Amino acid sequence: MRKRVLLVNGGKPEPIRILEQDPEVELLALTDHEYRYMIGAGTETVAIEDTRDLEAARKAVLRLAAGRDIDYVVAPGERGQLVAAYLRSYFGVPGTGLEVATAFTNKDAMKKALRAAGLPVADSRLITGLDRLADAGEEIGWPVVVKPVVGSGTALTFLIRSAAEAAGFLRTSDAAELGACGQALLVEKFVRMTKEYHCDGIVSGGEVAFALPSCYFDPLLGNLDRISGSYTLPEDDPDQEEILRLNARAVRALGLEDGATHLELFRTGTGFVIGEIACRPAGGGVPEAVLRHCGVDLWAEMVRVCTGGRADIRPLRTDKVTLNVMIPPEEGRVVEMTPAERFLEIPGVTRAEIRARPGDVLESPKRSTVMAALLFVELPGIDVMEDRLAQIAGAHKLVTEPV
Repeated sequence: MRKRVLLVNGGKPEPIRILEQDPEVELLALTDHEYRYMIGAGTETVAIEDTRDLEAARKAVLRLAAGRDIDYVVAPGERGQLVAAYLRSYFGVPGTGLEVATAFTNKDAMKKALRAAGLPVADSRLITGLDRLADAGEEIGWPVVVKPVVGSGTALTFLIRSAAEAAGFLRTSDAAELGACGQALLVEKFVRMTKEYHCDGIVSGGEVAFALPSCYFDPLLGNLDRISGSYTLPEDDPDQEEILRLNARAVRALGLEDGATHLELFRTGTGFVIGEIACRPAGGGVPEAVLRHCGVDLWAEMVRVCTGGRADIRPLRTDKVTLNVMIPPEEGRVVEMTPAERFLEIPGVTRAEIRARPGDVLESPKRSTVMAALLFVELPGIDVMEDRLAQIAGAHKLVTEPV
């Protein structure tokens, strides 16, 4: 008998493909109107304005199921985690519940749980409006970072250095957009870091079944207009063991039983500080970089453990370093963009996905996963990385004109 799976789509094509091609799955899909095009014609689907609307989602799924039981609910993106947890509770479906989903998506709840478990996190305050920003900054100590308490990536995340800067920020369009985001806000102490890392893994039966640490070229905040990305840490990197230990402790602290995780953390002069951890695969090129590096498909493993399976992951051993390189967009209509063939001439570049083509209208990057091109690079070690990144920067040419 096939298992009936409800997919809460958040604009992620990979799990759709996996589930639609699985002969043992009867797939139902709940999606936002803007992502309806991603669902195959043969999949029973209901589209609503916003899948984060719990009541609208519940009613839509009742219509979609039409009296049939649902066995599992899969939410591959950040925006679907809370509604998926609510639907599991409502329909009596096993999997991540509301308390755990809230801990992984609400940054205030997350910080409190991690702090209670003795894990290193920055001091923070929850505020319900920007009129409290200056007070929170004074309590915590400047500089601070302010962002929506529920959100992903670097979207609507701003560094504020002083009370005077906070006053000026309140008069900007960025502040207006942040204030209208519909979320409470988190104000946290800015972490002065020497490096920023991420660790991507799979949890099965409450235990970390796989985890791979990587390091960003540069911290993401404040660098969205530059070529960015990350590289997998060599196995002999001195930071690897501590990152894996913190990842496992964070998973236990927040109570995830089955799913994928994406941990962000910083190294400072006094040790590591955890930024955030999500219970879904990373955005950008990270999942493909992991697959290219050691053969582990984070999307397939996430689907497996979230639909009743158990992880049996055997990563390939390798001495290589794998890079995912994200080239940012520039505002305006694209006149010229470096073709993929030019990037592929650079030693080590194995794939180049060009997302900005002549005639496309681009906006300045406001989040870390928006890009003009995505490259994957395989190198024998990090000693040649700076040279390869310099070659990529030299080959890159994006010309735009005002719209």
